[in-house]
Amino acid sequence: MVPIWVQNPESKNPNFFGLNPDPDPDEKIRIKTKIQKKKIASGCGTRKALGETSKMDITDTLPAECMSHVISLTTPRDACRLSVACRVFKSAADSDSVWEKFLPSDYKEIISSSVSDSSLITSFSSKKDLYFHLCHNPIIINGGTLRLVLEKESGKKCYIPVGVVHRFIPWGDIPEDWI
Repeated sequence: MVPIWVQNPESKNPNFFGLNPDPDPDEKIRIKTKIQKKKIASGCGTRKALGETSKMDITDTLPAECMSHVISLTTPRDACRLSVACRVFKSAADSDSVWEKFLPSDYKEIISSSVSDSSLITSFSSKKDLYFHLCHNPIIINGGTLRLVLEKESGKKCYIPVGVVHRFIPWGDIPEDWI
């Protein structure tokens, strides 16, 4: 069955079933003013609030918890980039729920079993600070035989043997000894 295209006599815009999709013009102005004030207060969408038009502003439609969840599905690098976009994204991107996802799932067990200071979990005010500490400061694990550091871009664990800093191979500079 194909819907019939009906012209509503009260509206100049044709639509299905003769319904008028346009609200009262005064109501449109009140809604638009309210949205503009909200955008200016939030710090996001200020271009639209200043008169430029756009299709949709995500900061008006999604709650902060949803934005945090969406950001947690990206990468740590993307979260840092989003945090400088506007205040709403900054609060969502800096939340502990986002950075908890970027840390390894077993980070508490790793830190508690480390030879390094096991009070790392409680010594940082946020999961983001803990994440960057683990990226820049390896911790000693596995009875002192391995160092663990997080790869900054992705949060992947990198294990480095403690004794492998410089290995010396005797006669390594003579090509005949390579065979």
